[in-house]
Amino acid sequence: MLYPDKTVLIVDDDSILRSTLRKIIGKRMGINVIEAGNPVEAFEILKTVTPDAIILDLQMPYMNGLTVMEHLRRIPATKDIPVLACTGMTHKNIVTELLKLNISGIIAKPFNSDTVIEKLRIIFDAGSDQSHETQSPKENNGQTV
Repeated sequence: MLYPDKTVLIVDDDSILRSTLRKIIGKRMGINVIEAGNPVEAFEILKTVTPDAIILDLQMPYMNGLTVMEHLRRIPATKDIPVLACTGMTHKNIVTELLKLNISGIIAKPFNSDTVIEKLRIIFDAGSDQSHETQSPKENNGQTV
């Protein structure tokens, strides 16, 4: 399934990883991709763009991913954006902290393209199901309400 109306912000200091994710997400899913090489760049982008999802590395210069998540959840414009942590750090303490910050999922490094696609599909398909339910008329015993 393609998602040409969706935008994903990738925040990672590894340019090769960002390029790989751009190819997976952009070419295979038709998603608009925006890249930030560090959290400072990401917050500058977020002043003018509201992505439909964020893929966030946890180990970066200037600010680690957990701190970025804390900031994202405090800002009204970003508090509800789904975030996927892309990390090699998957031990219990990190996962627990991410869950407290309402993380949408974890992409464990090294990853394969199918994992990335599946995680984003879950986010985008859940969002479209919810909006579809709220926009369609409800039926009660065959009667439209």
